Parts: sequence; structure tokens; C-alpha cells
Amino acid sequence: SQGAGVAVRELLLHPSKYEGVISVCGLHQPTEPSMWNGLPQTQEPRICILAGKFDPLCERSSRLKDETLAAGAEVYFEVMETAGHEYPTDFNEVLIRVMANILHELPRGD
Repeated sequence: SQGAGVAVRELLLHPSKYEGVISVCGLHQPTEPSMWNGLPQTQEPRICILAGKFDPLCERSSRLKDETLAAGAEVYFEVMETAGHEYPTDFNEVLIRVMANILHELPRGD
């Protein structure tokens, strides 16, 4: 929850330090458009947002996806259909898929 929100903030505050971020069921605070200005133009960090369909924080993850797209950054967004605010039973497979996205092995999606 809070760790996912912190990870996204760290990426925005220190974009040259990170290849990307995976946010799982995050407690995201709204971002300001100016926070996205520091992202490198040459190699955009990968942002993956995973939300549980039954998680009360799912809407916050969806808003972060919208803010990311509005800032001109690309994002991989997935709602885990069987999860709430916990990892789904197939989380290892989900994590492998999103790590491949972060590591530039899959095309970006939204």
C-alpha cells in the first residue's frame, strides 16, 4: 500500500536512479503535473500498476494510471480480477510478466 505510493514518488523525485516501478495495490496520493517533468525524455522509465479488483484502493491506482498517461508517460496497468488488497494466488506469474515489461522485454501497454 504505502510502499507502492512511496516507490512511485521516488521514481518521480529521482528518475535517473530507477529503471521503473511496480506498484501493487498502492495507496497513491494525487500527483501534480509538474512532478512528471523530471522524467528523462530519452529513456522513459517503465511504470507498472497492479490493482486488485476488490481492493478499496483500486480507484487510486486507476487515477495514477490516468495521471501517468496525462503526463505523456506510458504505463502498464492491470486489474487482478481475483484479488482484493492482497496478492492473488498466481502472483508469481503476474510478477514475471510485469518484470519483463520493466526490463523492456515486452511492449508497453495500458
